[in-house]
Amino acid sequence: PEVNAWLPALMNEVDLLWRAEKVAVEWDSRAHHDNDDAFEHDREQSVDLVNAGYIPLRFTWRHLTRRPDWVAVSIKNALNRSVRA
Repeated sequence: PEVNAWLPALMNEVDLLWRAEKVAVEWDSRAHHDNDDAFEHDREQSVDLVNAGYIPLRFTWRHLTRRPDWVAVSIKNALNRSVRA
């Protein structure tokens, strides 16, 4: 994936991007996403990604550290779904 990838059409950046497959992953930590502005921005970003044809996936630090296999399978499934579409 591209890391900290800029999407000019959305005027936004995503943490991980599989551009050809149109899958975007965001890592949501409390340190950077635990206020009203960030909460609202994250929701708007997800909607904008869907409207632009992307599959947005949001994961927390807890997901990554406690359920890494689930995170990996979720990303793999999104990539596979994208290929079949």
